[in-house]
Amino acid sequence: MQARQQVQGSERYLLAFEELGLDFHWDGREPVRAYIEREHPQLLRVYDAEFLVSAIESISARGTA
Repeated sequence: MQARQQVQGSERYLLAFEELGLDFHWDGREPVRAYIEREHPQLLRVYDAEFLVSAIESISARGTA
């Protein structure tokens, strides 16, 4: 059951990335911030990392209500 909830959580994040227009392929094994810093450092030239993480987490949380 926990694995199913984790998949659902990952799906919510993937939908959040899509809604923000981000072509992310995050596997959910690392924090979102670490993923952005490693895979999409170009975004950090324009956006603050905390802003991106907050936006992603806010959108993904809508799926839990």
